Amino acid sequence: MLATQNKHRLAIVGFGDLGSRLMASLDPGYYALGVFKRSRITLAFPDAVYFAADTTSGEGLEALVGYQPHTVMVTLTPSESSIQGYAMGYVQAAYQIAKRLRECASVTRVIYVSSTRVYAERMGGWVTEYSALDRKDDYARLLLEAEDIIRELPLQTTILRAAGLYSGPSHFYLRRLQSGVKSSSEPPVYTNRIHRDDVAGFMRHLLEATQAWAPTYNLSDGRPLPKHEIEALAAAHFGLAIDTLDDEMLAAPPSHKRIANDLMLSTGFELAFPDVRQAYSVA
Repeated sequence: MLATQNKHRLAIVGFGDLGSRLMASLDPGYYALGVFKRSRITLAFPDAVYFAADTTSGEGLEALVGYQPHTVMVTLTPSESSIQGYAMGYVQAAYQIAKRLRECASVTRVIYVSSTRVYAERMGGWVTEYSALDRKDDYARLLLEAEDIIRELPLQTTILRAAGLYSGPSHFYLRRLQSGVKSSSEPPVYTNRIHRDDVAGFMRHLLEATQAWAPTYNLSDGRPLPKHEIEALAAAHFGLAIDTLDDEMLAAPPSHKRIANDLMLSTGFELAFPDVRQAYSVA
């Protein structure tokens, strides 16, 4: 601890891809890093310490108290995308983390990554941080329960609601097109994206910000793209002919929304990847 007592101690709980990208951007002269993760990982960062921790059971999270972080980043990933997976991977994990954070006198700020799935908009309207929330959909309700657990902490907390993450051309859309169907252009169904580096970049931006944080930020590039357009970009990138594919037949209009990012940009943050189309610009 003596070697890091003059540095800002940052704990990343649920360390994964976003945590790794954030770590790569941090100044090792200013930050000491505590990584809380179930499986051991090699950390290419001076003054980085690995702690074996299971966020679902809480085993190992007691080390948060001993590490004495100043700021805690929470980036959770459920083990499966089922209702049970969300209940354990988000709600139970948030409970276990909050339990230990209440014992950490050193912590002043917590940043928790959530999802724009929590919003109730279903007809393609624009959504801000103040839009109605969806507590009827089971997945959205569980995400919100986890957010609420974090918000109840007697600390400065900020929730980052991220749109769909990407870091390159989407193989999800490639597989969908390979299955033989494509999205109809009428009516357009919007998808929202943000590059993983921009999520990590905004995390760092908040760490270094001098102004007060808002309680919630939507993380999106602010340029919703109709699904049929992103499918066409994916097809061109991967060299797949889709002109003869049938439009997907849906029993009901699909749920979709458009995520505004004005509040995020109002902090002075600049996106490195302002448009998902960039991911498909070079074949």
